[in-house]
Amino acid sequence: MKIKEFLKKYLLPKWPAYLILLIIMILSVCCGIILPQIVGQAIDNLSIKQSVGEKVLIGLPILYIMVVFLKIGVTTLNESLSLKIGWTVSNNIRKDLFRHCLTLELDYFKSHTSGEITERIDGDVSQLNSFFSSFFVNLLGNMLLIIGVVVMFYKKSWILGIITTIFIITIFLAFQLSQNKIQMLWKETRESTAKLDGAFEEMVQLQKDLYGTGGKEFCTNIINKCLQKNKKDIVKAQFIGNWPATFFFSALNLLEAITFSICIYQFYRNEISIGDVYVLTSYISMLNIPLSLIRYEFSNLQKAGGSLSRILEFWNENSHISSGEKKLLKKPSIVLEDVYFSYGQKEVLKDVNLFIRAGETVALLGRTGSGKSTLFNVLSKLYETDRGNILLNGINIKDYSLETYHQSVVVIPQDVFLFPGTLRENLLVFTDKHCSDEQLIQRIGLSGLKDWYTSLADGLDTLINSNMLSAGQAQMLAFVRATFQDAKLILLDEVTSRINFESEKMFSRFVKMFIQGKTCIFIIHDIRHLYYVDKVVLMKSGKIIKVTDPNNINFEEIKEFTDEEIII
Repeated sequence: MKIKEFLKKYLLPKWPAYLILLIIMILSVCCGIILPQIVGQAIDNLSIKQSVGEKVLIGLPILYIMVVFLKIGVTTLNESLSLKIGWTVSNNIRKDLFRHCLTLELDYFKSHTSGEITERIDGDVSQLNSFFSSFFVNLLGNMLLIIGVVVMFYKKSWILGIITTIFIITIFLAFQLSQNKIQMLWKETRESTAKLDGAFEEMVQLQKDLYGTGGKEFCTNIINKCLQKNKKDIVKAQFIGNWPATFFFSALNLLEAITFSICIYQFYRNEISIGDVYVLTSYISMLNIPLSLIRYEFSNLQKAGGSLSRILEFWNENSHISSGEKKLLKKPSIVLEDVYFSYGQKEVLKDVNLFIRAGETVALLGRTGSGKSTLFNVLSKLYETDRGNILLNGINIKDYSLETYHQSVVVIPQDVFLFPGTLRENLLVFTDKHCSDEQLIQRIGLSGLKDWYTSLADGLDTLINSNMLSAGQAQMLAFVRATFQDAKLILLDEVTSRINFESEKMFSRFVKMFIQGKTCIFIIHDIRHLYYVDKVVLMKSGKIIKVTDPNNINFEEIKEFTDEEIII
């Protein structure tokens, strides 16, 4: 996505709101130009009091108060509407960025920390908030105010009109010339801030390991390096970014002095009235507001430009996993033909050939690093094979729609994730089907979690988190959640590895009941679970060494395929 497409997508739909903002800004500009005129007229009237009626002298202050209240009203309305637009647009971007994030392949998440990704989705978008809410309207509105003031200068004094025009052109040229350099500095600042956030998040997640290994000093040094880099980038960006502002305020002070001197000179020559002196000096002071706001908007633009370029970089990150139009509508037969896969230069799967019938249950057995989890990943369409074919129901896996495929495949890892929310929400998070409370409670009971469930004060409405369950109970609950999905293919990674002996027997019966008639692949170490599989696949060093019937298992033979002591 390019900047033009980005702005068109998110700003164009809001054009009626921006039009209202522009009208409000024009009203505010008119009020700003009229107010000094009223005061200047009042001063001139007072200087010739004997020829001015009392109604005129009283009417001008009343008019002034009315215009002030109008200006306050439109300013308040402008701020309120700007905030609403800014948050609406930025939240729409956050939602779309998050959806895009979910389409990226695993390699991206391995090379970027969660803190960095969060900074792209939230931190960088927050920098754009002011840009979306007010930049174009404030820029145009303040430009109109400046034009109005310059016109009044030419009307009252052509000399001041020329001087002011030269001053404004010089200011804008200074802003423009510094724009690209400062924008790049703010981009570097956003990147170092993202890395700092990522480092903080990783260290917090590693808290238990740090206590156990004594690595606090090492991690503190990492954080310190990130802090130093971030400080250096911020100081540099702010220091160089303030140069245009320093130039602007110095030039503005000089312009005020020149304007005041010329006004006094023209007054004593009777070329302008004392009221005109007030109006002109007020206008030159008024220029401070629109020019300062424009400078502020340009500063925001510099920061927003850095953030926007990072957002577009993130948006242009695309998954290289093939996605077609096909949908997985029934339990699949699976054929792997000469499948190879590598992580970088490291070959993990080598010449893998396997046939699984529709509805068959298969166990993968092999030591750590044998390729079991990688085989899961390619079957889940989280990675794409280097070469070879994977066919499901005779259709190449590349031809299946990525989105609908992931909805048809259930993957339960060893480390399960519970979503923040109620127990009911956690159980139904992956399905649109309506399930009664009785159905939910029945499956919780069948899984062996009945005692745990009865201990919950609010039942299905209990807000749960990972601290409320043991690792084994979390695995069991994740499997219960999976039973409510319309799964065509089930991939289970050591689903009973953390379940205690007392609960395992009942839970295993529940698993067997659920997977019956479905295509299911287990990663397994405990030989006792082989009794409910149809075939066992022995893997070693990324290759399938043997496919055998569980009833014909030679326990001495399979010792080399497991990291654990064989339990019979």
